[in-house]
Amino acid sequence: MDRKRLIAIIFVFVAAIAVYTNTLGNDLVRDDKFFVLENRWITDIGNIPEIVSSPVWGIDEEGASNQYRPLYHLFFMVGYNISGKAAWGYHAMNIFVHALSTVFVYLFTASLLVGRRKEEERAAISSDELPLSLPAPLLLFVPFFSALIFAVHPVNTEAVGWVSAISELSFALFYLISLFLYSGARSMKGLRYIGALFFFFLAALSKETTATLPVLLIALEIFVWRRSVLGTIKRLIPFGLVGAVYLFIRFSVLSSMAPGRPKHVAHLTDLELLKSVPSLFADYLGKLFLPVELNFDYVFEPVMSLSEPRFILPVIICLLFIVALVRLWRYDRLVFFALLWIAVPLLPALYIPALGRNTFTERYLYLSTGGFGFLLALYGAKLSIYFSQRSGQSDVKGSFGWMRAFGGALAVLVVLYAGGTVMRNFTWKDNYTLWGDTVAKSPESRIARNNLGLELVRRGDLDASLTHFIEARRIDPLSALAYNNIGVVYARKGLMREAAKEFATALRLDPTFTDAANNLRQARAALEGAR
Repeated sequence: MDRKRLIAIIFVFVAAIAVYTNTLGNDLVRDDKFFVLENRWITDIGNIPEIVSSPVWGIDEEGASNQYRPLYHLFFMVGYNISGKAAWGYHAMNIFVHALSTVFVYLFTASLLVGRRKEEERAAISSDELPLSLPAPLLLFVPFFSALIFAVHPVNTEAVGWVSAISELSFALFYLISLFLYSGARSMKGLRYIGALFFFFLAALSKETTATLPVLLIALEIFVWRRSVLGTIKRLIPFGLVGAVYLFIRFSVLSSMAPGRPKHVAHLTDLELLKSVPSLFADYLGKLFLPVELNFDYVFEPVMSLSEPRFILPVIICLLFIVALVRLWRYDRLVFFALLWIAVPLLPALYIPALGRNTFTERYLYLSTGGFGFLLALYGAKLSIYFSQRSGQSDVKGSFGWMRAFGGALAVLVVLYAGGTVMRNFTWKDNYTLWGDTVAKSPESRIARNNLGLELVRRGDLDASLTHFIEARRIDPLSALAYNNIGVVYARKGLMREAAKEFATALRLDPTFTDAANNLRQARAALEGAR
């Protein structure tokens, strides 16, 4: 590796760490407290057999899960060995994994460009065509800005700043390593190819979205490298076998492959949910291009009519995206692949019946930001070439001059993104700041209202907490949790009759709600004692 590439890699690695340094002082939020503070699995390496033979939520005897992610708890085990139950060690682990992923965005994009350039050189020799799509200086420019944009993009703050999102980070890291090794593999018997298979398996053990990796490999083989379909099938058969092994293990543990439909969309048919898919995809693209008003809990509002602007405009955006893919497949295979890199990892996030309570969530964009950075860097390079040719400076020196101009523009974007990331990290400081920000942006989120109310109870602000619990009840009148929370506040205020009424309603809505049953028993005992 030459000195310039090494400096570039060190720079993007350090940049990825620098923008998240202020998360080291953040607390554990949301599910973090359960997976760290109450997770007996992570305290002893002897629990690994139980981890690999259990679903993600298997640590909770009452929990049910259709997710098989054994590496999830193993990463928490690493965090535990760094700092015990203290939050900083888990945040440090997330930052380090993100920085490694940034390096592999650089290495993979560089590998793509070098392979593409060699291919064009061979074509130029055979056809006496001299121009190459990317002169040598731009072979450093494109991977550098691809990785730098990925490193600092604000939409990644959820994945990096939230300890429980380690599955997103680990899956993306192993996914990128597999892509990088595959792109440089000369034969199926070489170490790179075997390594690509191994990291594909690790990615699958981190998150189910790994199923999209073979789609990108097919795109590389057939559309970017223009290899035969038969040869592609031959090279990808081992990936199919590894996938089959993973599915066998998964089925053995879960005894089910089908995800359960989340409650908030249970009343909608598949056709009704399908209407919302274009809107969902357009929203994801929007957050990539304009990462503002980031939010932990976006309230899902299904598209109910084909005549709604919320259906028509996203459909137009999706059609334009597809048209761009079709045209670029013929004229610019690298940009074509960049668009696929954005879209393909998002495909599982568009299948609404398989999603949890967060139908739209920023962490699902984590891997796609690598493709977005590659797209912007490629266009910066291509515009450099275009303008140098228009100005009559078609040599490398002319391209380098324009490259500095467009590099400056991308550098400004990187600085803006980095500033946005650093500022967004403060929102993840603790549960109070997180849920306060979420309620401000999603006032109709029952989950955010309940959680902010609980934080206010812990701070002793019972009147403010009651306001949020009542709002949660208004948003979802069938929420047993909201009634129970209101009852808790009434009990703390000494209003036992009102508290007992709320607990009774919560228990009627959910007869299995043990907390409500215990609270009702205590409230009635207090009322009996007061007589």
